[in-house]
Order: sequence, then C-alpha cells, then structure tokens
Amino acid sequence: MITSGTPYHTAWQQYRNDGDLPTLIAAVARIYATDPGYARQTAAIDSQENVAAAIAEAWWEVAA
Repeated sequence: MITSGTPYHTAWQQYRNDGDLPTLIAAVARIYATDPGYARQTAAIDSQENVAAAIAEAWWEVAA
C-alpha cells in the first residue's frame, strides 16, 4: 500500500530519491494517522538499530 497506494505514492517516490525516512514518516502520518503523536512514535521506533536495519533491507528489496 505505501509503495503504490495513491495517497502515499508521492511520499514514497521522494523517499526512493533521497532515503530520508523521517520525511517519509511525516508525510505518511499526515495522510494515514488519526493520532497526532503517530509520526513521533513511529520515528522513535525507526531510530532503533534493528528496525533501521530491517527498513534498509526492505527498501533495497523493493527498489530491486
């Protein structure tokens, strides 16, 4: 959904260009989240080393 869904497509393309995950999280949160703290909470999870490694691995699989 995040890679091809209409509301997220622009944010995903920008992420593919610049790899800026915090910007992707903020963009998706504006569309998806009903909790105003969603972007902050998601960014906190993203900053965990094992999560960042998994995201990087998944990004390369999608980009391939």
